[in-house]
Amino acid sequence: MMAGSLQERLHTREMSQMGGLWIKAPRMGAMTMFFVIASVGMPGLGNFIGEFLVLIGAFKVNVPLTVLATIGIVVAAVYGLSLMQRSFQGTPNPQVAAMQDFGFREMSVFTIMIIALVWIGVYPQPLLDMAQPTLDALGFTL
Repeated sequence: MMAGSLQERLHTREMSQMGGLWIKAPRMGAMTMFFVIASVGMPGLGNFIGEFLVLIGAFKVNVPLTVLATIGIVVAAVYGLSLMQRSFQGTPNPQVAAMQDFGFREMSVFTIMIIALVWIGVYPQPLLDMAQPTLDALGFTL
């Protein structure tokens, strides 16, 4: 959704044509920062729970695959932080001078997603309970 919002406003997804967007769109920058941190797997957020459970399950089956997956998580973190730095920090690009920040509608949608990610990160059990019948049918256990 964030890429779509940038595409709509800038008519491009090229990070080389961005820069300093935080000055023009601080609400968009804050939302992007939250989701980058979530994608890195910050404890207390839903992505951490998913990554942790996948790594635990993979470790029981194949240790080298788990190491490879962990390296992938680190590479994704570097990419996400690079994305933030190249797009939202640094010298503002004069071509994005007329860019609009998030309005009420977009902030509402992203706020709901943030609440959901925090809720799943703090209390994942209802989601795990919902998945249990499918896992039982496939022969897996949590």
